[in-house]
Amino acid sequence: MWLDGDRVRQGLSQDLAYTPMDRMENHRRIIEMANIASEQAFQVVISAIAPRENIRAKVNELAKSSVAWIYLDTDENTCRNRDTKGLYSSPENGSVSQFFGPSSTERILLHLRTSTEEIELSKSRMFSELHLTSE
Repeated sequence: MWLDGDRVRQGLSQDLAYTPMDRMENHRRIIEMANIASEQAFQVVISAIAPRENIRAKVNELAKSSVAWIYLDTDENTCRNRDTKGLYSSPENGSVSQFFGPSSTERILLHLRTSTEEIELSKSRMFSELHLTSE
């Protein structure tokens, strides 16, 4: 099962902004959904931006199964060029701060450099590391 942070924001978390407290609540909601799915024997992959250590620590605390962090390392220009929703213009407007990646990577399972590596190769490496199929 794949839980997409953008989809959760559009539905379950549409009442939240991007304040630190709202970001934490959004991730708490995602983890609760993942916990429910995991209890039903689903393997869950979550794609969500978690640039702050306190959010990642809370996710690790709340998760009822193991968490494997994958850092998608992409430079700012590549993010802006790939951005279809205008999310990367927000930091310039002051509405989203600390938008980019984790400050420490000591617990990162896999570091994917998607600016210099083909997306399909990154995807393949991720699925291989997590022992998943890409069906």
